Amino acid sequence: MKNIEYYNKKDGVYKLSGGREKILSRLILDNAKTVLDVGCGSGDLARILQAKGKIVSGVDISQIALDVAKPYLHRSFCFDIQQDIWPVELMEQKFDMVIASEVIEHIFFPADFLEKTKFLVANDGFLIITTPNFLFWKNRLKMLFGKFRYEQKGLLDFGHIRFFTVETVREIFNKAGFIIQQEWHFYPNLYKRKLNFLGKLFPGVFAYQFGFLLTLN
Repeated sequence: MKNIEYYNKKDGVYKLSGGREKILSRLILDNAKTVLDVGCGSGDLARILQAKGKIVSGVDISQIALDVAKPYLHRSFCFDIQQDIWPVELMEQKFDMVIASEVIEHIFFPADFLEKTKFLVANDGFLIITTPNFLFWKNRLKMLFGKFRYEQKGLLDFGHIRFFTVETVREIFNKAGFIIQQEWHFYPNLYKRKLNFLGKLFPGVFAYQFGFLLTLN
């Protein structure tokens, strides 16, 4: 099965979860006017951004998804971000903010992806990355008991081909020449119990999803 066929079938699964929305709402800056949503899917995030008065362009491998997202997008670009050359009409643009939410875990060479995004971020712009925490405590327990099985969605989604910890994801940003300005992670089991301080102390254990606001070095 080709990548495009896989993601055409998965579009209905990749919705904007409550956890991701919490992270993004904390990291998206009010003064960012132009936004590029990489891996925009059917436009869940683009719809929210448009309602905030932002001019949103979207990138996705699935034209089916982009057709659904069309009402919320100023421009759309359909291509596989893993290909060597990205569309010229996209690479000629600069954005106040580039968002790649739950993307880097789906690509073979995340470092190459980050290098390309440098050309899209304005000089005073920002990049937002969210990605799952492979060593979330429930995953640790599963592996302790010898259980590792890919699933249709979630931390062990079948489409995940790269797994990150808080240390490795920080390292890849640093190597790519980005500076972490802010981190905001999602701790699903701690929010309800008002124990967020534990998550902040031990994000590698308690964060289900990581969120980073980055600038160019």
